[in-house]
Parts: sequence; C-alpha cells; structure tokens
Amino acid sequence: MLPNVRLPGTRSANLSLFKEVPLSKLREGARIEFRAEAFNAFNHPQFGCVGSQPDTGNFGEVGCQANIPREIQMALKFYW
Repeated sequence: MLPNVRLPGTRSANLSLFKEVPLSKLREGARIEFRAEAFNAFNHPQFGCVGSQPDTGNFGEVGCQANIPREIQMALKFYW
C-alpha cells in the first residue's frame, strides 16, 4: 500500500428555492410554501476506489463513484 496515493477532493453544490404565497382571502395567516431542493445540483462526478497496490493489475484504476448523483426534491406545504 502506498500511503501517498490520495483521492481528489469532493465538490458538491446544493441549491434550494423557497416561495411563499399568502392566502389571506381564504383565512388570515394562511399561506402556501413551495420548496425545490437539488443535491449535487451540477452533477459533478467524484471518482473513488482508486487501486493503490502497484504490484496488481488494477493500480490507478478507478472502481466506483464516491458521491451521489443529482437528486431533486420538491414539497408543497400548506399553513392554515
């Protein structure tokens, strides 16, 4: 095992967007909130599991992805 073999750093951008819409005609204080959140929004792959044994055939070979692919979730919340 080579102790100086390192993996590149991880970079991930998470984004979120919120919008509130008042519903004061329906009831005082009532509102709807819309949320959209994206994890790893730009979908940058981060490769990991690099073979670090120089005496094997997979030295330097990338075996897996270290981060999760892009995930998007949305929610609608009603405050009464």
